[in-house]
Amino acid sequence: TFAFIGQIILSQSNDLISIKAIPNRDFAIPGSSDYFMARFGDCTYKVKPNGLVTKYFLNTTDSTLFKLDLEKGFGIEYAEFNHVGNYLIVCYTVTDSETGSSYITIFDLQSLKKIWTYSKLAPNLSRLKINNNYIYITSFSVVVKLDLSTGDEVFRLDGLYDRGKYSFNSFSDVIFRGDTVTFLSKNWFSKRLDKVVVNDRTNSLIMIDK
Repeated sequence: TFAFIGQIILSQSNDLISIKAIPNRDFAIPGSSDYFMARFGDCTYKVKPNGLVTKYFLNTTDSTLFKLDLEKGFGIEYAEFNHVGNYLIVCYTVTDSETGSSYITIFDLQSLKKIWTYSKLAPNLSRLKINNNYIYITSFSVVVKLDLSTGDEVFRLDGLYDRGKYSFNSFSDVIFRGDTVTFLSKNWFSKRLDKVVVNDRTNSLIMIDK
């Protein structure tokens, strides 16, 4: 049996069902995982470190294969699968044991044809949020808003990590309030909540509080 973690996120314009893929190997056991599993109500995704994904369907032996993008020598160490409307959104982190980066790839949910990939994210990937057909996601030192349909950057702030204050190593939540979106980052050193606040209508920076 495989454990799995589910999180249902309701946004203003989309219903997002997000499942974090669980490795088959316990982290206490040395060595990388052979595969990761993400189980939905009607299907299950099994992703191997080389990016090969098998989608299994409920109450049938049918399955289909598709591939995630990653460079040679890198393997997947984290994956999150999301169903929203007619999209399958896969967020994942890859590593070569020395460096790492993260990706978002969107597929058509039925045909599994790739629509777009965004590859400019670091490790410490957050769970994504969707609001009014935009994706909001963060990683180490980065916050970004993407057009859900095209993958185009609407705004991006990077270089946020503060080595002296240990700020923005990772982010814990994204909060929408009126015309603003706030990216929260729990600072393990100072114990405070650092934040990046952006005008979500004009896509301009309001403040960085750290």
